[in-house]
Amino acid sequence: RFVQRQENEFLANPEESRGVFSYQAPDLIRWEYRAPKPVTLLIDGKSMSTWYHDLSRVDEVKIGKYSEKVVKYLGAGGSQYFDVQVVYPKDQKEPYRLEMEPRFQRVAKRLRALTLWIDSERFVPIRVLYETPDGATTEYTFEDLAINPTLPEGRFRLDLPRDVKVRQVEL
Repeated sequence: RFVQRQENEFLANPEESRGVFSYQAPDLIRWEYRAPKPVTLLIDGKSMSTWYHDLSRVDEVKIGKYSEKVVKYLGAGGSQYFDVQVVYPKDQKEPYRLEMEPRFQRVAKRLRALTLWIDSERFVPIRVLYETPDGATTEYTFEDLAINPTLPEGRFRLDLPRDVKVRQVEL
């Protein structure tokens, strides 16, 4: 489960969303926002589909040639794009913190800083904070983590009702 908290100049108050995140190596991702508005984001390595449940619409983007770059940018290879400082916890049960600042202007124009909190026992991210140059922040906190669980059949497929319209979006 995750909690997403956003703050920016367009929001009168911080906004909080809740849902479930699933990942299966190498490139299957599902963000399922359940509250306050249901939205499902599915990435399967070839495309990214965003299902706006209340609008009965899916926006689909082909990402095939970009997916490797996205995975590299966000994954282990991403450190080449950032200067990383590791903050070790004083208490062994507290998480490690990776404070990352962009090395290149093309990254810095979209992201001022990225902070990751890593569970000190399982070595998985438990919190992520994105800060943009205009001061906006998006923070994810992960709860009830399950490592290598058996996922339901079809977890990385969208089973859409008949009235949902699928729209192709060009990058």
